[in-house]
Amino acid sequence: MRRGLCLKALHRYQEAIAAFERLLREFSTGGSDESRALARTEIQNLRALMGSVRIVVSVPAAEVLVDGAAVGTSPIAAPVDLVGGNHVIQARREGFEAAEERVAVVAGETASVDLTLLADVGAGCGVTSIALDANGAVHIAYRTETDDLGLATRQLGDGIEQNCDGVGGVDGDLDGHASEATGGDDCDDSDDAAFPGAPDAAGDDVDRDCDGADGVDDDGDGHASLAKDEYRPELAVARKVEVVALR
Repeated sequence: MRRGLCLKALHRYQEAIAAFERLLREFSTGGSDESRALARTEIQNLRALMGSVRIVVSVPAAEVLVDGAAVGTSPIAAPVDLVGGNHVIQARREGFEAAEERVAVVAGETASVDLTLLADVGAGCGVTSIALDANGAVHIAYRTETDDLGLATRQLGDGIEQNCDGVGGVDGDLDGHASEATGGDDCDDSDDAAFPGAPDAAGDDVDRDCDGADGVDDDGDGHASLAKDEYRPELAVARKVEVVALR
């Protein structure tokens, strides 16, 4: 009982309530009726001095803090009891931009706070970002309220990340390489399997690794290596003849 009264005198109401509730649990079958009644009265009076906040976070498993102290991870099932006054509610999770809201808590009432965590897509691609290209032209990138990536004013081949897709140019197939037409190195921006360094099987008439040849051209001579499954004896014989003729 004494601990609860001391905490109440220090205006640490939440801790005082917890102390009185612990007393009721420990002396549920013992202790005097007067002590239990006093503890219940103190709890009732303290709750009248407090309000609560219902906290809703847009993503699960986010750490939720009230005035810098962790109160759990989302979703927070029950309203959080707080002393009347102004409080700072925060939510944070790896891979997302932290969210923060300030709320005024009124004794006897329950307030609501909604925290929206946006995916962290890197520097320059927050809610709004502005960049200048080499010619001094302004480009703005933005994200909609539904977290869809909004397209920005675009100047092809300027090397500036404008539409928050992680590539400085147009990456139509989302393979991480901008199209050649916008200053990138993707020879086929409609095929996400075609980009520099991609596996490239010979014989399908498709240049998937963007080296200018159908198949893998490691030496850059414009001719792909002969794959085992496409070995042709007649071609091998012709090559032997060419080698002999050169000698």
